[in-house]
Amino acid sequence: VTGADRVNLSGDIVNKIGTYSLASLAANFSIPFYPLTQYATGFTQKSLKIEMRPQKEVFLYMRPRNFAAFYPSFDFVPQNLVSGWADISGFKINKESRKLSRAFKKNSGLICVFGPLTSKALVYLKNNVKKKEKVVIFEGRPYLSGIYNARLLRQNKIPFIYSPDNTAGFLFLRRKIKSALIGYTKKNANYYLAPSGAGYFYFLSKSHKVKVYLFPGKTIPAKDKDASTLEGKDFLFYLKRKKDFIVMPKEEKIPKEKDDEI
Repeated sequence: VTGADRVNLSGDIVNKIGTYSLASLAANFSIPFYPLTQYATGFTQKSLKIEMRPQKEVFLYMRPRNFAAFYPSFDFVPQNLVSGWADISGFKINKESRKLSRAFKKNSGLICVFGPLTSKALVYLKNNVKKKEKVVIFEGRPYLSGIYNARLLRQNKIPFIYSPDNTAGFLFLRRKIKSALIGYTKKNANYYLAPSGAGYFYFLSKSHKVKVYLFPGKTIPAKDKDASTLEGKDFLFYLKRKKDFIVMPKEEKIPKEKDDEI
């Protein structure tokens, strides 16, 4: 259940950034997704103008960085991902089947990265990032592997843009991602073990027909021990008193597939 800042006559909704990812993953796992909406207004995905937040807001409460960052304010969620709508007039069930598959267009030329980069992954990027293309590095909380990766990419002169984790769906919906690189720490015959959050990017990639490559990664110390700090600084003070609210990150399993490791 989420809110919805806007809903149109077709049942598409607009809500805070990260909502599309939630709706997409819910559909992937057959979990109902219900937005609480207002009265419908007339807009389409093409007519919608999404505000881009100032780059400095990406690093709010953190040490300022002097590299490019991407931070849209809102997500568009198509009605085919909505199970039903609740508004002031009552509740309506979406009678159309919820499907992730659409007539996908060819993806643009961005490679996204999740997890600390290693020398093998850097070589892959050098060989596969074409002219005028960039690498999207997601922040990777609580480890903030994106900050770690930014330094390595800059040293190796690989163009990149930094993006918060909750913006991933925004990019996948618009076909901006052509492939995804995910670092793992261990593997066996059936699956990879990867840092917390890897499953989020894996299933978004697979549901949008984006090729996923795994690379042998590394473990870096978490910048934050729990959700009450950000880059080691106090962030959500009230969580200090609510330790039962805090869920510590755990490594996640990524299914093994043929030819999926660089």
